Amino acid sequence: MRTHDDNFNSLIELAKKILHIINDKDLLNSFYPFHKELGISNSDIHNFILSYLILVGDKLDFSPVSESRLIDKSNAILDDRFAAKRPDVRWYMKDPPFHTKVLIEYERQKIEEKVENLIIMSEDAALNGERNLLCILIYHVDLKQKQPNLSNALELIHNRIRNSPNYNLIKGNAYLIIKNVLLKKEGSIKIERFDKMRFIYDGCEYTHLLT
Repeated sequence: MRTHDDNFNSLIELAKKILHIINDKDLLNSFYPFHKELGISNSDIHNFILSYLILVGDKLDFSPVSESRLIDKSNAILDDRFAAKRPDVRWYMKDPPFHTKVLIEYERQKIEEKVENLIIMSEDAALNGERNLLCILIYHVDLKQKQPNLSNALELIHNRIRNSPNYNLIKGNAYLIIKNVLLKKEGSIKIERFDKMRFIYDGCEYTHLLT
């Protein structure tokens, strides 16, 4: 049986905590008391989830920031080529040196593109001394629609990590893919649940450990 290091164990435990808290209906209803009755408009769902992820991050004792730009150590905004590569949500550690711990992307259709963004952002973070990250992709689907195939995204994670010139810097990162199941009814959207789909560490899958 393969044994795992402390970093792997801490990331898998963090993933479990996130899945537990993000599915807490009481937390969701306290955040938006009218969710059950009124739902959310289609145009508001992205911003709603990003705001909700701020609350989840705070509950886990991080300093969460929504749509933060990638910042280098001199606090200068990076080159414009990174403009589309900033995470939807970034959770910072509250203790010095206040490094990033979690990167989150929320997407409906462009799953492979968002996975690539996460890898690029994790590489940049690693070059700035921020390693052992949990990189999360949350994609949302209607309860009644056809489910997307994740095989291309998984292959992309495996190949990009293994072939990265920064492999030794990013091999300690984990990638968690979550499916946000939505119910569309009468012109509004209701959040059904967040399902664990994949947990990848060093190119290998360990989703079965997310119990």
